Amino acid sequence: MNPSSLSAFTRAMVRLLILILLAGCVAASEPRDDEARVALAAAAAATTIDRAVAAADAKEVAWAAWSAEGHRSAEVEAALIRALAARGTIVDASPKAIERRCAIDRILDLLIRWRAKLPPDVLAELVDDRWCADAAIILACAHPDAGAPALRRLLAGRPSDMGWAAACDVLVASKDTSLAATLLRPLTIRLSLAVTDPGMSGGGARFGSRSSGDGHITVLSGFPPDVIWWLTLLPRVGDQVIADGPVTVHARRREFPVGTTGFGGGSGSVERDVLTPTYLALLMTGLEESPRPLKTRVAATVVWSDAAAFVAEAAAAHARCEAAWREVADALVAARMLDPAERATLAPQIDVRVRDDRADKSVPLPPVAGQTTPVEY
Repeated sequence: MNPSSLSAFTRAMVRLLILILLAGCVAASEPRDDEARVALAAAAAATTIDRAVAAADAKEVAWAAWSAEGHRSAEVEAALIRALAARGTIVDASPKAIERRCAIDRILDLLIRWRAKLPPDVLAELVDDRWCADAAIILACAHPDAGAPALRRLLAGRPSDMGWAAACDVLVASKDTSLAATLLRPLTIRLSLAVTDPGMSGGGARFGSRSSGDGHITVLSGFPPDVIWWLTLLPRVGDQVIADGPVTVHARRREFPVGTTGFGGGSGSVERDVLTPTYLALLMTGLEESPRPLKTRVAATVVWSDAAAFVAEAAAAHARCEAAWREVADALVAARMLDPAERATLAPQIDVRVRDDRADKSVPLPPVAGQTTPVEY
């Protein structure tokens, strides 16, 4: 091989090598280009949200949140959280409550589906907002470390049965030291006394029940479809578990087109006083000597002989309820789930109901301690 041919061969090989290297560089740059495009799109979505909030335009905010769905990123998530924190500006600017609700619903929907972790102070504010309470509970339960302050705040207010159960499930799982006092303070033991003639058996206690109703939602023309999340104890296919414990609480999502549409189907209810002893018992798990389970629905039969004997038996039943409450409260102190100073501020609440099943009612039943309603017949 002469020098000239060698030189040509070498030049050809060099050119081939350069082409191979260039092709590799182009191929390697394509993913980076894709990543750059994704980052730019996310930045644009976040900017659109911020501008819509700055303009205090509910419709723009709703569409900005709707359009951000395919651009999940920390930047967009932060913009959505900023929008929630600034929702008061939308509320002030929008003449109709329904407009701001549509905007806020769209923001909450994305944050829930992305399992976003919201700052504790934002969550705490949201649970006080009736439009946002259920969504705030879902977000708080997804991240108990950030959500615990909001759940405590919720229990200190007037939560729905579903919100109450979800908060209790999450806080009892972490052995939250504020829960015992929160549950004991409103707890009422209901003592039902049936007064009978000798040889009769008492009818026991009678208690009512509650149910929840359906609702409706209106989506305005010019807005994207609205999305509602709500809590339920009556799950359907597709519902998500947000809190699991003595009561399992589910979240349900539904999208609504423009117009007015009925929704609901019932969310269920709980008797809080009946469930509270179960949560208290879970807080005391690990004690060497646990107290007897606290009964908050107590039925007793008093066989009639005379007024004095009836009053004495009613007082004894009342005292047994008080003793059971005090035993549990003291055990919670021993388990370090209840501060002794706070324990000193609490007292048992016992509601006594009396039913007269005697055949001869000529001698009226005297009132007894704790009785808050007239005698039933």
